[in-house]
Amino acid sequence: METENPKKSFSEKIKDKIKSLEKEDYLLLLLIIIVLLIQLSIVTKLKQLPGPIYGGDIYHHKGMAQHIYNGGLPWKDPYYLEGYAFYGWLLHLLTASFAFILGIGILKASIYFPLVELLLGIILTYLLGIKVFKDKLFAFLFSAAWASFFITLDLNVSGFATVVMMPALALFITYAKTTKQRIFAGVIYGLCGITHASLFIGLNFYIFALIFYRIITENIENKEGKTVIKKEFKKSIINQIRWVSLILLIGIPIAMLYWGPIIFVYHGKTLNPLQEYSGSGVANFSLYQSTIPAFFNFSKGINIIFSILVILGIYYLIKNPGKAKIPLLFFIAGFIGIIHPLITKPLFNTSFGYYWFGRMFVVTQIILIIFGVFLVYLLIKKYFKPNFDLKKAVVLLALIVFIIFTSQNIKNYKNGQFTQAGFTLSTEMEAMFRMGDWIMANTDKNDVFVSTHPETSFALQSISGRKVMFSRRTHSSHFIDVNKRAADEAVMLYGNDSEKTKELLKEYNVKYLYEDFYSLQTKQQCESIWNSLEETNEGNVNMQFQSYVCLQTTAEFEEYLKQYGVEYKKITGPLDPAGGLETPKFALLAIRGTEFNSYVLNKTKLVHQELTPGGTIAVLYKIGD
Repeated sequence: METENPKKSFSEKIKDKIKSLEKEDYLLLLLIIIVLLIQLSIVTKLKQLPGPIYGGDIYHHKGMAQHIYNGGLPWKDPYYLEGYAFYGWLLHLLTASFAFILGIGILKASIYFPLVELLLGIILTYLLGIKVFKDKLFAFLFSAAWASFFITLDLNVSGFATVVMMPALALFITYAKTTKQRIFAGVIYGLCGITHASLFIGLNFYIFALIFYRIITENIENKEGKTVIKKEFKKSIINQIRWVSLILLIGIPIAMLYWGPIIFVYHGKTLNPLQEYSGSGVANFSLYQSTIPAFFNFSKGINIIFSILVILGIYYLIKNPGKAKIPLLFFIAGFIGIIHPLITKPLFNTSFGYYWFGRMFVVTQIILIIFGVFLVYLLIKKYFKPNFDLKKAVVLLALIVFIIFTSQNIKNYKNGQFTQAGFTLSTEMEAMFRMGDWIMANTDKNDVFVSTHPETSFALQSISGRKVMFSRRTHSSHFIDVNKRAADEAVMLYGNDSEKTKELLKEYNVKYLYEDFYSLQTKQQCESIWNSLEETNEGNVNMQFQSYVCLQTTAEFEEYLKQYGVEYKKITGPLDPAGGLETPKFALLAIRGTEFNSYVLNKTKLVHQELTPGGTIAVLYKIGD
């Protein structure tokens, strides 16, 4: 009588898995250890985030993670009360969870969690590389290249979307066949939807291109040099609809956690066209600059080598089109994403950050580089026939190139202005962090704070995760009329109608007035240039740029400001200073904010301040009785 094999325990399965590991798998483990040590040698020295606290993307995302860590709902606007999230929030949720599990603050979690991202990216690209290259050694090389390109951690959502989610979608969606695999692919689809808006749009372009690719390749064959069409397009289309339906059925409900409010509450109406303010809008679109430099850069050594390898990779894939699927699909998705404003801008007067889709080219670029290395290996093997292990030698040489590239990236990163600042902690930053800690400990998560300059509100939100009345436009929701908020703030603080001030305080749930050395300084600067602001309308570019020190709103609110006695001047200036003197200029109203109105002065009470020997760093007032 035959006996059934006993079911293996979990530990036995792990032992079997370890026994089945091959040399390339151990190389991957070694790569992970080396990358981890390199990263730890950098991040353990960071005392703050390596970016500016005023207007910096890294602090922007830190503040959104802080909002969740403080108990805020991920799908709610981290800046404005009653709004919905305007930025994909999966990374912020993961960062907050990472902080909670390890018992560390969001500042440290924001520094250390990107290590987890890069390690996940290395593993995912290795698994993807096995599918693409059909060779574990070149799959390992692909992972090493991925680590080399992203060794300097990208501490924001775009970095997470690129490093982790792009290889994940390529691996789990492209190769999903069974029902279980398609269910998991649906989860990945949904997670992309709550990660980054442009990534999700690009993913849909990718799936569309994948379906089209499959229909074409299933029905067109090359037999004996002749193109043969099977004429089974209808069957292929039905099969692909069946394939994608389950993925969408699982993924769309997850994605709707982010996209639902945008579609059904905001109706996609863009009230804050922030891309146009920063100079990254369609007006600055260049097809050449958005595509060619992503693959070809002959300016210096390593980049020249990569460009040559890209050319070789393209040649190899032309000769072996069956292996071109992944790099081709990412190129198509990225290209459609880049050119989409040419269609959506005339039809719908909007676009979705065309400049971001160039990130999808990174997958194509690195895969082409590896195929270029593979072609070098094949050519040497064919024409020279060396008597040593050629494959390992070629991969080793490629690794040396990637090591040099990695060392250059690390050196440039360490010597960067903001990284150097991140290695130190000034008394001013210490004071700001203390203020943030005090606010989180002594105020409610739904209390709203008002400041006299949007950059100060931005910094406040980044250190505390608290709601603000008005923040810098290019880091605010696309779907909130930020210029109206700026005008309301001016009337609230500087208007001559106490009843209107009370009404606005109640409408926005404003409980605190916050000032820091930046807002105090900009008020003085605004006053010092007040009499010269007319020069902005005479083409004085320097004065136009300087006008950002004043609280500003757009010209449409002139009558509103006039009605409530707010002093203002008509100017021409930028709504975001990040682009320097070339930033787009608009017809604006500069607001004079030398003194608060009587109601604000009488109803504010100092509750906390942070001082240093150098002066006042931050001051917090409670508004109300």
